[in-house]
Amino acid sequence: MNSHPSPIPDMTQVHVYVPSQDHNTNINGVAEARGFLADSHNLTSKANTYPGQDIDINRLQTVHVKRIIQAITARLHLPLQSIRTIAWEKFPLTPSEYAILLRVIEKLPLEVQEFWDSKLRYDFISVKSTFFLRMPTYIRHETAKAAVDKIIEAGIKGFESKREILTTQSTTIYFKEKDTSTPDGSYTLTTSSMPAMIIEISDSQKTKELEMLSERYIRDSNGRIKIVIGVDITYTPPEQTVSSKLVTISVWRAEIVEKTKVRLTCPVDKLIVRNADGTKNCNPKAGFYIYLHDFLALQTPNIKAPHKANRSELRKKFFFDIQPLYDALATVENRQTDASMEDKFEFVGGTQASASEESCIRGINF
Repeated sequence: MNSHPSPIPDMTQVHVYVPSQDHNTNINGVAEARGFLADSHNLTSKANTYPGQDIDINRLQTVHVKRIIQAITARLHLPLQSIRTIAWEKFPLTPSEYAILLRVIEKLPLEVQEFWDSKLRYDFISVKSTFFLRMPTYIRHETAKAAVDKIIEAGIKGFESKREILTTQSTTIYFKEKDTSTPDGSYTLTTSSMPAMIIEISDSQKTKELEMLSERYIRDSNGRIKIVIGVDITYTPPEQTVSSKLVTISVWRAEIVEKTKVRLTCPVDKLIVRNADGTKNCNPKAGFYIYLHDFLALQTPNIKAPHKANRSELRKKFFFDIQPLYDALATVENRQTDASMEDKFEFVGGTQASASEESCIRGINF
């Protein structure tokens, strides 16, 4: 954490997009997101104390904050078998409590701070006073994300502007409403500070949350986030004897109406990639199109039509074929060995994975 933080800026009118791979950048971005602490002087007698300076965190913590801290520290040292059973956790949390949470994090041991900054995945929705701890990534999650990236990157090669398209992993997006979100991945042009395309991998227990997040991405970015691609992998709780292998994919898009308003559409709704019995969708036309303009973040109401010379390029598209996604999941599941090595852990995608699982990821050619 920064030992000498600069004065907290006002973030009420600014969009900030911070790739979390750069640890220092991510820390600065978190500090910027705390701009609304200026509205929370009554939280402590030291009203002018910035995060990182001496404060009595025990006095600040509420029941909701304590529960979230307990959940975070519990996840830090969970064994692999327990990690696999964790779904998204939902907590009530007001904006002022979120400010407290950020302060408390800075006072926790460095191990917890680093876990929060670079590995933990979470979302805060101020308008709903809700905080989510996302389901930890695991072998199928990482495989699905890698497969989606491979499909998109192969399609991008046909674009003249391919060098201007950037991909990022586990990004953190800060919205002007003080909300934060950490999608699984995103794509954007080099000239944009906000991603235009979001990738989310979810489990079937949280389909509604995925739909809600997609709407928030598009609406809160005022249409600059133009498309959200969500892969839904069925999660079977340990107590269920019959497992399902169902995998679906959905696409949400931003539609501009009346020139200045943004509306959410879902042109691809739960397209089956793999049936519950493990068989694939045999329709050779199963998939959808992605356009070059899907990577261009535009902001309403100041939307301007692209120059005529570029319109034909922006209409270029490629077909997102779901077959490689099915093949990747089938391959990694077939290669995955019995959990006899679960006591040997390595971090993969921010969570602990057994050495056998990591070798599965490294050994796949999509």
